[in-house]
Amino acid sequence: MAKEVEIKFRIADLQSLTRALNRAGFKEVTRSTREMNSLYDLPGQKLRKRGELLRLRHYGETWVLTHKAKSKTGRHKVRVELETPVEAATDGRHSALPGLLPHLSL
Repeated sequence: MAKEVEIKFRIADLQSLTRALNRAGFKEVTRSTREMNSLYDLPGQKLRKRGELLRLRHYGETWVLTHKAKSKTGRHKVRVELETPVEAATDGRHSALPGLLPHLSL
């Protein structure tokens, strides 16, 4: 079971940061790819009210269903995250999500 620790940084100059990372030996591992995210919830937004999230992400050729548990209070957002790959049905719908309502597409 993976834990997600989310830390956000404000970047004033992306080009300078990229050059500094390259000089330090970091390499781009994953090319930039269009990503589509859809959030799902139960009727009455039960997941959202509990601080949970259910996301279906399409990244390149891959579809991943992610459940994020309620985050723990602290300096950084930390929460348990469960992910599983899913396959799209031939009609483009996702049979893995019966009874769930689309909430938001990003």
